[in-house]
Parts: sequence; C-alpha cells; structure tokens
Amino acid sequence: DTLSALVAIMVGADFLFLATDVDALYTANPNVPTPPGAEPARPIREVHNVQEALQAVEASTSHRGSQWGTGGIVTKLRAAQLASVAGISTAILGATDPTAIPSLLFGERR
Repeated sequence: DTLSALVAIMVGADFLFLATDVDALYTANPNVPTPPGAEPARPIREVHNVQEALQAVEASTSHRGSQWGTGGIVTKLRAAQLASVAGISTAILGATDPTAIPSLLFGERR
C-alpha cells in the first residue's frame, strides 16, 4: 500500500486505488463476533479526515491484516494519507468487485 502511494506520487497520478478483502472501512472488525454490550461493526463509506480515521482504527484492537496481507486497514489509511498530501484522490475498495473502479471513475457513490 505504501509503495503504491509512493509510485502514484512519483508518476503524478490523479487516483490511487487500494484493494482490500472487505467491502468498506468499518467502525470495528466485521469478521469478529461483536462482544456483548458493544455496537456491531458499521461501514464507513466516506472519510473526510484520514488522520481521524487512522487514529480511530489504531485505537481499536483488531486492525491487523488478513490471511492475504499483513498491513490491514492501517497501512491503507497511511497510504491514503501520503497520497492525499500529494493531491491524489484515493479509494479503498473491495477487491472482489470488478465494477468498483469504473463506478468511482464515473462518479457513482457506494
């Protein structure tokens, strides 16, 4: 994720797309059962302040990567922050949806 952000900066990209194994950023890990008394994981569809999102995720205890990667959402948010500083629009997308990138490029919100 970080490498892709750095390459996007170096080539002057307009967009950076980061693929993940979940369909959204969540308030908690959606793959872990909700503890008694806790709120269930809710999707966050749009992030306006990457630093706030990063702090919230880092404060949680379940932000590690999946079986396919080690960075998890934290590295994606850090990469988005790097790209954002360089003026690059960044989207974190579910890797299983082949229509996600074209939909975003055509202005659709999900």
